[in-house]
Amino acid sequence: MPENHQSEPVKINTNILEAEADLASPMRVIWGRRYLILAGTAAFVFIALILNFTAEKIYRVTTIIKPGIIAIDESGKAAFIDPVNEIKALIDGELSFEVEIEFGDSEDRNSSTTTEYTVIANNRLNNLTINCETADTVGGEKRLYYLVNVLTDRYSKKLKFLRKGYENTLQVKKMELSDNAEQEKFLTAKIDLINKYFFTYYAEIESIKKRPEHNSASRNPLLDYAATVEIIADLKQTLLLIKTANVLLKKEISNLERNTRQLEPIKIIQPPAADPRPVKPKTSFNVMVTGVVGFFLMFCLSYVLEFLKKSRSFSPKG
Repeated sequence: MPENHQSEPVKINTNILEAEADLASPMRVIWGRRYLILAGTAAFVFIALILNFTAEKIYRVTTIIKPGIIAIDESGKAAFIDPVNEIKALIDGELSFEVEIEFGDSEDRNSSTTTEYTVIANNRLNNLTINCETADTVGGEKRLYYLVNVLTDRYSKKLKFLRKGYENTLQVKKMELSDNAEQEKFLTAKIDLINKYFFTYYAEIESIKKRPEHNSASRNPLLDYAATVEIIADLKQTLLLIKTANVLLKKEISNLERNTRQLEPIKIIQPPAADPRPVKPKTSFNVMVTGVVGFFLMFCLSYVLEFLKKSRSFSPKG
């Protein structure tokens, strides 16, 4: 008879399952290794504090400037000598390089950082905020003062050129207005003189109408009258054109005089000043991040240690 073979039940080590269930509870791991986790996290935070407090402090020196004005229209809107974005590009490129050439030899040799410049253009307010980040606040203020002086001097030359152009144009317009005034005076006098002949011819025509026998064969008062009317009409048309031109000239002269008065150089809204609080290193942020990272690493270490402990405790004995 064939023998009946019954499969034996598989024995499950309930201790290992319990160990895995224990490892599935992070809070139990944290509580069991709390002193290790706290000590490790505190060590990370302590090291971060030491590194941040011993690191070189970087401060921000700030100045705010406003571009020069070259004109203000009748609505009160100002026209600036250059858009703020163009001035920003000039500072970012040529001027910041020129400043570093000027102050390169005076750079603090003990400093491991370089001076950084950032320019923020505010198109709504039409101003520029220039920041200089450096370990030497006094040197940073000197740098920004030098930069602003170079920028002001450069645009002062442009304003001087514009002012000279305004003055020359103003002089030409005033001479043109003076010539027109003389011509207007001459035409007015000429029209008054011709009007006398006009009334004379008109009186002769009226006289001829009443007594035709008095008409002279050598001349026709009617033709003289018509010619005089045409001449006066032409002169009045010319006079009207001159008066219109004078009105426009006076307006142009007024605008030029206003623009000349309203020319303004670059304004320093806020002189260079250093913020007493360092921008680098960001101690609070760095310590917080280090604490979180330290806690996570110590938790992982505790989890591994707990797993190894449980594995050794419940491994099959040979």
